[in-house]
Amino acid sequence: MNTYIGVDLHKDYSFFTAINRDGKIMAPQRRIVNREGDILEYLSLFKNPKLTLEATLNWYWLVDLLQDYNYDVTLAHPKKAKAIASAKIKSDKISSKILADLLRSDLIPACYIPDREKRTLRDFLRHRAVLVSIRTSLKNRIHAVLRNFNFHCPYSNLFGKSGRAWLKQVPLQTYYKTITDNFLSLINAVEPKISEVTKIIKELAEDNPQARLVDEIPGIDYYSALLIVLEIGDIKRFPDHRHFCSYIGIVPSSHRSGDIDYTGKITKEGNSWLRWIIIEAAQTSQSFLNNPYHSLFLKISNKKGAAIAKVAVARKIATAIYYMLSKNQHFKLPKSLRSQVSGVSPVLAIAQRG
Repeated sequence: MNTYIGVDLHKDYSFFTAINRDGKIMAPQRRIVNREGDILEYLSLFKNPKLTLEATLNWYWLVDLLQDYNYDVTLAHPKKAKAIASAKIKSDKISSKILADLLRSDLIPACYIPDREKRTLRDFLRHRAVLVSIRTSLKNRIHAVLRNFNFHCPYSNLFGKSGRAWLKQVPLQTYYKTITDNFLSLINAVEPKISEVTKIIKELAEDNPQARLVDEIPGIDYYSALLIVLEIGDIKRFPDHRHFCSYIGIVPSSHRSGDIDYTGKITKEGNSWLRWIIIEAAQTSQSFLNNPYHSLFLKISNKKGAAIAKVAVARKIATAIYYMLSKNQHFKLPKSLRSQVSGVSPVLAIAQRG
């Protein structure tokens, strides 16, 4: 008899509901403390059950546990699962029963589960992004203090050697001087950590053939390339480049009313890390004048604005990534851009790998 178990996962406990293929509850619904032994004891009551849980912030350990003991587990997309089975009254019992019913009906919107090595490296690269974000926030706070009192740094980089020397001489009030000194101390503390992590990431990228391949695209460096590869996981899970772009959330939203189709802003659904890094690459690529994306950006920007142009370039980059990884190709100038670009270096049109 088939058994389907919905798990409503929380920080300290989980709620389990087991049903059969007819949707009937097979055993009392159980609230179980998040301990390995207690969970395995409960699951031993069933023969080869299938389980599902939502991809909440703490799903790693439970999915790893279930996979270690060869249980069939599906990770559900929280937002899509809610859209399929929304309920006005929510409880642990109801949520776990809904998940079990969706699994039984083969309606679970499944999330991709990367292998543990890829997941660990992916989180390590995300960690660097968090460190950089902290540093940026600290710098912005110092800039805000200076703007409040109309002090303007005469140097392009406030945090370079000359900029820091100038900052020491700024006649701020005592308390504000303490604030900027504290922020500078925190910046000085986080920067070596960024350098340490960056060195490791660079070595990882150099040892990753797919990252070296993606690194050929204008606007992408070794960090961006490795993050893209790790966030994607297996490119073959996408049937074509359109599904890949949709997964990133850089396709226009659309709805139909009668015989009229309406398109809006990009969906921003899917993997936010991929969306962030590829749009960043589209922005960075504009600093390389002699590349195909710069001409495309200028053409669209003149008609529809820079924001729309940047997203259009991001879609071109995402498409290039899809074909490069799925076909193991070096970067080649897209046919749709060849007529728009003149004087592009032939280095950008590398022959397909044999």
